[in-house]
Amino acid sequence: MAGVARAAMRTDAIIIDSGLGSGIEKFCARKQVPLIGVAPENEIIYPRINPNDKKDNELTSGHTHFFLLGQAGTSAEEAASGATLKKGKTED
Repeated sequence: MAGVARAAMRTDAIIIDSGLGSGIEKFCARKQVPLIGVAPENEIIYPRINPNDKKDNELTSGHTHFFLLGQAGTSAEEAASGATLKKGKTED
């Protein structure tokens, strides 16, 4: 992971991951590389203060930005396919 962060720093690249604990967060922070987490909003847990145990679907610190995908009432499959809910009907 350190090599990926180093290459990104040298080329002014941005790294995109799932927003969960991928392990690259600390290396990006050391090299000041932008790290963007992209995740479906209805499947993540926001970070907690002083957690006793870390959940698998909990967003991790170390990211410069997060993009949370989806709308209220939209399933992850619909959000991934680009479908939107409008007046009870699914439209693509």
